[in-house]
Amino acid sequence: MESSTIQTMKIKSIFACLILSSLLISCGPDVKEILKKSYDKCQSIQNGYYEMTRSMSLTDGEDSSINSYTCYFEKLSQRDPFGEKDSLYSTAFHNKQYQKGQYTGDVISTRKLS
Repeated sequence: MESSTIQTMKIKSIFACLILSSLLISCGPDVKEILKKSYDKCQSIQNGYYEMTRSMSLTDGEDSSINSYTCYFEKLSQRDPFGEKDSLYSTAFHNKQYQKGQYTGDVISTRKLS
């Protein structure tokens, strides 16, 4: 008799967990809405700055190669000085490169982001 009581309690516990899980899942925000809001927020950014460091070990036993990058970016005007829409380049990037803490050069580029 004790075994059937434990089994009944297990079934009730599992059932309660299933109901609770379904309630939590159904009350959560819509995934598509979260992605849309994230995309819209990213599109609203007009300019910014970020840094990145890459460390790479080679198999020949030499020390790790450490490269650092800083990048400034800016969305460009969609109109040229004559009021025409410029569809070639929508974003400008300025990257500075460093290797082992020493400045190695700049890269300036424009790109069309789709």
